[in-house]
Amino acid sequence: VFESLDAARSGLSIKLMQQEGRMRGQAFVTFPSVEHAQRALNLAHGYAFKGKPMIIQFGRNPGASKAS
Repeated sequence: VFESLDAARSGLSIKLMQQEGRMRGQAFVTFPSVEHAQRALNLAHGYAFKGKPMIIQFGRNPGASKAS
């Protein structure tokens, strides 16, 4: 899916959730920049993988939503 993002590959961090349960089949991917992440989201969101469309979204930062 991400072949066209060769420049970003060296900075990728991927955590695949393989255990049973609610998180099974999900992955957390960290890109070296917001620009690379946005491009990957645009390319992969809705892509059919093993017969199911991938749902891609930016992660949420739980600490950022709390009021000071």
